[in-house]
Amino acid sequence: MLPAALYLWFTREDVRAVVALAEILALWLAVAMRNSVVAIKYAYLDKGDIEDQYDSSYEAPLRIGRRIFMAGWASPTEVDSSVLTEEMNEAQARSGCVLSGALVKCRPAASAKELEGMKPAWAGDVTAEGTQPPPAGYLQADILLSLITDKTLAAPFPGHRRAMMIGGFLLPFLPPLVRALGPGDVPAFGNTSASKIVCAFCVYAPGLYVALMAGYSQVAMWSYLRRGRAMALLDELCGEGGCSMERFSGEMGKGVGAGVEDSDFGNGKHIESPSNASRLKMRKQQTYVLKSANKVAIDLTDPTTVVSVLLLRRCLRQMGVRYNKRVDGFTIAFFATGVVYVFTLCVFFLRADTRITEDIGPLDHRLSTDLLLVAFALYTSAMLALLVLTASHCNEAPRFRACLQRAALNACAELVDIAAAGDDNEIGIDAAWRRASAKKALLQMADAQVGYNEEVVEPVTVLGNPATPIAVGATISAIATGMGLALQGFVSQQSEGWGYSEEDGLWRGPT
Repeated sequence: MLPAALYLWFTREDVRAVVALAEILALWLAVAMRNSVVAIKYAYLDKGDIEDQYDSSYEAPLRIGRRIFMAGWASPTEVDSSVLTEEMNEAQARSGCVLSGALVKCRPAASAKELEGMKPAWAGDVTAEGTQPPPAGYLQADILLSLITDKTLAAPFPGHRRAMMIGGFLLPFLPPLVRALGPGDVPAFGNTSASKIVCAFCVYAPGLYVALMAGYSQVAMWSYLRRGRAMALLDELCGEGGCSMERFSGEMGKGVGAGVEDSDFGNGKHIESPSNASRLKMRKQQTYVLKSANKVAIDLTDPTTVVSVLLLRRCLRQMGVRYNKRVDGFTIAFFATGVVYVFTLCVFFLRADTRITEDIGPLDHRLSTDLLLVAFALYTSAMLALLVLTASHCNEAPRFRACLQRAALNACAELVDIAAAGDDNEIGIDAAWRRASAKKALLQMADAQVGYNEEVVEPVTVLGNPATPIAVGATISAIATGMGLALQGFVSQQSEGWGYSEEDGLWRGPT
């Protein structure tokens, strides 16, 4: 129906009703296509399969469209927690890491009150599942990853971004409204060939896409922002002084023995694991409690912890890789539409040369058409700049590398202390020297590995390039250059007597 509407638009004199109908149909067609993704994905699942996959909640698939549209993340509800656990398992499989056996050592932060020490989760032996409990002061890496993602990646979509997203969906209804209120028999955006071409570009093809993406850009920025917060929280835990664990209140600290009920957890709260029953029992036995006044940090002086944090960090970055490709594809299409708008402006405001103006005579344009192009171009530039700036927070490898280098410096100081020690026990000194040297080498290798993987091989990209604040200028330089050329053409033509006619509003030369 949309091509038929376009054909009628170019062949009929009265195009106002056809334009409004076509734009409304295009909007609902886009919504129907998005919903068809859900139908195709779940067409071969019966009710029993859906109930098994979504914890006996048959209404859960109704929220699948929202979850797909929001780049795979949604509000931290019971069903979405299951989805988040699936993402964690897939990230571990893609990165080749198994975090269930990796241990992370935690210590009180320097500015915290004195703690009694983190006690083992069990007083003695193995669990009912035959799993050996972690030593005192240690936490399983997959549990820590779950805590971090629960507080960052699973954060709900803010209300103001949701409002802007809905506003983007309603934006295609604006041109029909403006045309309906236009003066006389001429639509507000003009009835010339140029106006029809511009409106076809701006409304029917990329314009409708940009209107939908006005909402999706909020989702993309929120996706980058949550990933940046997750990395920042992990780096904060690894840094000096640690992270205030009141955001993890009731989830880390002093352990509880097997068989203790939730009511015996002291002043903390038990958070259910979103996985199967055995995983839930394991999570319950490893639930910790900390007073909110205390602070803890990840102890990078422990070699096991260094390796575990590297694996955890790799899984955390892997959780956003596949959604980054989707968002990056959107930014490329978004950038291309901005280039189309600016190119059209440059064509409109060519030099006031007689031969050239004769060639572009059919492309007469009005002020409303030009303002529409300028508004879309400026919006595209602003959204791209915000996307790059937000995505740059995901590429903060120097922040974590500083923690590793600080730990390596401490290892060097330990070597100096060992060298300055007496020679009473040469065997013990030699063993301590080898341990300190190995720890220093491990920290230096971890520093090099993080720098290479996160800054060279797998950085978070926007428009196919690493997202850095410096890249903002390079990203929007093409649009800014085109806008400058169009402005130069506008000023040049205006100085030669061009202007918008008072009779029909067209951009005309001196008569």
